[in-house]
Amino acid sequence: MNLIEEKLKKQLKIEQDSISLYDNFINNIADKEIRNKIIKIRNDEVEHEQLVRDTLKLLDGQKPKIIEKKKSKLPFLNGFADKFNSIFVVTGIDKYPNTVTNIINDLGIDCIYISFNKLPKYTKALLKDHGINVDKIKFVTCVKSQNKEYTFIDPESLTDLAILLEELVEKVKDKIYIFVDTISSFSIYHSTEIISKFVSSINLKTEEHNIGVVWLAISNESEKGFDIKISQLCDKRIEL
Repeated sequence: MNLIEEKLKKQLKIEQDSISLYDNFINNIADKEIRNKIIKIRNDEVEHEQLVRDTLKLLDGQKPKIIEKKKSKLPFLNGFADKFNSIFVVTGIDKYPNTVTNIINDLGIDCIYISFNKLPKYTKALLKDHGINVDKIKFVTCVKSQNKEYTFIDPESLTDLAILLEELVEKVKDKIYIFVDTISSFSIYHSTEIISKFVSSINLKTEEHNIGVVWLAISNESEKGFDIKISQLCDKRIEL
């Protein structure tokens, strides 16, 4: 590892730690105006993190490898949307990219991908790097963007998000599931009680439509109570 690459990897760790600290800080801010300003700063850190990742790829002097799609290697997905409908997945920030790509790659069906705190272009790039067809994915984002191919939903309105999901599900004739990235970020705007009601409502809808939902959370020692509450509402809880 050369000196530049070493410094970039250290910077990447700094950006990831900063995002985590901002998320924890935001959760404790009652003033809406101040909280929104901090959220904007946090979103800038998310952009910085991706820029560092992109620079590391360029430094490698090669395009990301296209990984051939393989049969499922995640046993906990067996029976998803058939024998059970909801799954709560907790993963570390270091394992986050692989967790996302492995689940989507394994399921291999149409997906409604809800991106709470990042623009879909970054998720699309990650999925394409792993040979995943993003044409089968409908992206919904809670981050404002001028890109018309993304559907924007105000993160403060879970009611609007629930209505949109219902509309999208009804439009799709093929087998589909919902991927929420990440449910732990919802606590920036909402209490655990409100998020629990939302999760319970969506889980019920997936059962009615015979589809599935994946709730992804980033492991955080300070949010163990939150994780326990959400996991109790889901059919399965997996920690990766």
